[in-house]
Amino acid sequence: MGSALFWRAGLLLLALLSQPASAETRALIVGIDDYTDLRALKGATNDARDLYEVMRRRGIGDLTLLLDKDATRAGFVGAMEGLTDRVHPGDIVLVSFAGHGTSERWGKRHPDDVKEGDTYQSFLFVGFVPPSGREVSPAAVKGFGERVLGREMRVWLKRLNDKGAQVLFVADSCYSGGMTRAPARGAAAQTVRAIPAFPTPADGDDPLDETLVRLPPDTDTEFSQFKAMPNVTFLAAVDRKSLAPEFAIPPGSSTRRGALSYSVARALEGQGDMDGDGKITRDELYRFVGSNVRQISQHRQLPELQPSYGGEGSRATVFSLKDDGPSPPQTEALPVETAPRLVRIFVDGVGPDLETLPPMAGFGIRRAGTREEADYIWTPATGRVISPLGDEIATEIGEADLAGLAARELARRDLIDLSRTHPLELRLTGERPDRLYRESERVGVTADTGSRDALHYVLFNIAGNGTVQFLYPDVGRSDPTTFAGDRTPFDDINVQAPFGGDLFVLVADRLPLDPLIEAIKALDGKKAALEAVAAIRASETEGMRLATQGLFTAPRT
Repeated sequence: MGSALFWRAGLLLLALLSQPASAETRALIVGIDDYTDLRALKGATNDARDLYEVMRRRGIGDLTLLLDKDATRAGFVGAMEGLTDRVHPGDIVLVSFAGHGTSERWGKRHPDDVKEGDTYQSFLFVGFVPPSGREVSPAAVKGFGERVLGREMRVWLKRLNDKGAQVLFVADSCYSGGMTRAPARGAAAQTVRAIPAFPTPADGDDPLDETLVRLPPDTDTEFSQFKAMPNVTFLAAVDRKSLAPEFAIPPGSSTRRGALSYSVARALEGQGDMDGDGKITRDELYRFVGSNVRQISQHRQLPELQPSYGGEGSRATVFSLKDDGPSPPQTEALPVETAPRLVRIFVDGVGPDLETLPPMAGFGIRRAGTREEADYIWTPATGRVISPLGDEIATEIGEADLAGLAARELARRDLIDLSRTHPLELRLTGERPDRLYRESERVGVTADTGSRDALHYVLFNIAGNGTVQFLYPDVGRSDPTTFAGDRTPFDDINVQAPFGGDLFVLVADRLPLDPLIEAIKALDGKKAALEAVAAIRASETEGMRLATQGLFTAPRT
């Protein structure tokens, strides 16, 4: 009797031990501002702390956070190896890097599947020292090794993929190239997460040579498509030809952030669960993050989202919103700064004392001490206004026009908030959508909600000086009052004064929007940007969707 019980108990124990471990969520998060030998950043550690806190509040226990001095190659490699060893089938894994990146070229020593001169991307750790020439000094060798190649990352991602984990890799850095639009003269200096290219060192001078030449063939060159890693979702701040600046988030505050990391954190908090089912699919993540990055960056930043081939993969769950268990011990939370209802203007040259301007309804205007802390840069002698990023916002602006200009900035901030919780995709059409458009040109935008449901809508513009311009639907032109939500074009918009930085605003809803349409029509031609936002809020429903799209215009030459 006793032996039979012992035998059955043994079988039960073996059965329990053979059960697969329950799926867990795990994360490795890196943020570096205080580089030893490179230009310091301002928002990378903010990004990392924010994501860490989102994970911690979800009750996720397997969390590793590497900040500044702890973000070394040895620390990262050890953390990645440990994470890869611990992972089980069905686990969700987040790997995030916020910091400098760069682009390099292979020298004479290289893996067999590449050739000399081919480019590759690297992520740089806190002690990285770039070579100043072909010869790397003995003192700089160790510092040059403080990096990890994108090719190495793909090896780890492939191992995680092959173990059956669902992996989300967020790379909030950039590698080379320039801005999507060249900044105008007088713009503020921007902090970007990339360093200039440096010479390829002589053979034998790279301390990682022996490691890198032994890497297996690259199954998925430069993260393209990720077809060999169907469980991996990759989000990059920009493509390989662009730079990603850090932004004031929330707009108008002094806190600097990466637009990508901020948007991913808000998605994983729950805002990315657009259908409310407790899961975030790849398609939901792409839509939420893509839309929010474009709004925050004033349409200067287009994130790279992979895989891009759609199909069944777009419905894969990349993050679960269920809590994983009790929270780890409390850590110092990232302070959340509330932006004041204040617009700061840097006066370039001789101009009025903005402190003496009459009070505005619900907001104020202050003179900024530097271009970097300004919302706008105004040259009174010419009336020209540019953004700190270097976009020309308005022309012929005098002191009496500053209230309309400020109202436009506050409306832009409010619309970012609304679009984050009610995301919709809106983009310019054409081969070079970010170019300068001239008077009387025809402009098109396309809208995509991811649904084929018929939606009621209103499309209007807020010009650089705060003037509202009603665009669609015009029943006098026989415009349809609804559109199908998947890739619907609005392709007959005429460029007209006032010129500068236009902001298209599209609001869509399954419910009729007649009161909002009439309200926007009543504001047509008036400097009433904040009144337009108030009308949207008055019509707000749970199913409302909203997006903005910037456009830059000029008179005919």
